[in-house]
Amino acid sequence: ITSIQNPESSIVNIYPNPATDYLYMDNKSNNTYYYSLYNSVGTLITYPQTEKELSLSQIASGVYFVKIVNAS
Repeated sequence: ITSIQNPESSIVNIYPNPATDYLYMDNKSNNTYYYSLYNSVGTLITYPQTEKELSLSQIASGVYFVKIVNAS
């Protein structure tokens, strides 16, 4: 996430940034979300998943983007 108009209204928090071992997604709603990780050229790195913890042990250092999609 590069910017948010109103960060207090964010439904999902992603932390820490930068991340080294794990990336955590904190969902503040009752909805289910799918999280996908993409590299800087748009290649899908992790398939959509609903887990709230992503291990980065097999992922090279770099800049990545998280895509969040509401499952409903």
